[in-house]
Amino acid sequence: FFYLLGIVLLLYGKDWQKLWSLVAFFLGFFQYQGHKPLLVPYVTLTLLLIVFSQLKKCNFMSILKQLKTKQNLVLWLVWMGAIAIMASYLVRLPDLSSGVRMDEFSLFEGVETRTVDEQRRLALSNPMLNLMDNKYTLLFSTLISRFLYSFDLNLLFQRGNPVVDTFAVIDYGYFHLIDLVLLASGLMFLGTDKKIKNKTWYILAFILVGTIPSIIRSGTPWIIFRNGFAFVGMVLLAGYGLGSWLTTWRSKAGWLLISLYLVCALPFFYLYFIRFPVTYTKNNSFYERILASYVQRQQDQQFAIIPDRVDSSFNYLLTYNKLINQANKKAIYRSAQTQNYQLANFTLYKDCPTQKLLELGDQVVIVDPVKEPCIPSSDNQASILEIKALVDSGTRFRIYNDRLCNRFLLTSYPNLHQNKFAVEKLSDEDFCTTFFSR
Repeated sequence: FFYLLGIVLLLYGKDWQKLWSLVAFFLGFFQYQGHKPLLVPYVTLTLLLIVFSQLKKCNFMSILKQLKTKQNLVLWLVWMGAIAIMASYLVRLPDLSSGVRMDEFSLFEGVETRTVDEQRRLALSNPMLNLMDNKYTLLFSTLISRFLYSFDLNLLFQRGNPVVDTFAVIDYGYFHLIDLVLLASGLMFLGTDKKIKNKTWYILAFILVGTIPSIIRSGTPWIIFRNGFAFVGMVLLAGYGLGSWLTTWRSKAGWLLISLYLVCALPFFYLYFIRFPVTYTKNNSFYERILASYVQRQQDQQFAIIPDRVDSSFNYLLTYNKLINQANKKAIYRSAQTQNYQLANFTLYKDCPTQKLLELGDQVVIVDPVKEPCIPSSDNQASILEIKALVDSGTRFRIYNDRLCNRFLLTSYPNLHQNKFAVEKLSDEDFCTTFFSR
């Protein structure tokens, strides 16, 4: 947001008002780690657009002369300000906590001597061996692969990346299929309109520069966030294509095009509202929410909980049940510091506690399967229930000595045929029969 705001202020601000763009660029620079490398390139690109738009003749001497004018002094100040922001950050980087993540940025990731040696070993002896197989040709090949991955048509228009896109509708691309037509249309209209030649190159360069964070990042490609500005450029290009068609057809034909676009977008809304609520439950936090509601419904009952990650589960219980207040915030802080996760009517254990502790009274014991065997004594096994995954029916939590759901008729598998994801608002019967199994 702030980078884009800075670009708008730089393009449309009058004279010294353009300096306000530096404030926006400064805020944007510290907004997201992956976009820091884009500050200077985007400022430079925008300044070049402004300068080229002022030229009557496009040649080196005209550009040099235009850069020396007083009206462009403010552009120099903005450009030097952007460089100063980047330079000051790089100087302080070794002492900053964010410096740890700098290992994620590497041009030479995967470019190793043994890889080059392997390529040479598998090639026939020839005079061009050292010229064709070396670290630099391998580097070039690696960077090109990362660049092309940023425009993988399958990821963009058909299916996202399920490995890293935690919060995405992974059964759908980042754009609608019809956007591919609009992108091609945008290129066509931009290429044929000589009056906006500078803006054409700016949009195309904006998209290409936006891939830099993905190109220089090591490890698994993650284009959904790091390629965010490339996506913005593609939206501008598709928008120009749509706008050009609307201008060309006008009146009723324009409404027909908009209607066609909405129809082509219907599969996304179907996936988002019908399938995504179920498929998203693959993430463990949903079952922590069910667990939190289960505890909240029995405030007079004591619980011993043995989760996979005790700190995360403690935070989920506090958040979903809104247990943080002025009266207990010190106790919560103390629990986190001492790793003694106990509050209200529940206690969380990092590992299986002693058998004697689990046998106390009539408390309910909840165990994550990854911690099994952690089974209480036979006295507590009279009622064993399970919270199972909606997607594959795998056990997420096993509950011993249940006092809430055993009085209802439960099935062997999750029973979800309607949207009942507002778990806190469900009656005890709906809650138990939907998410609990025997």
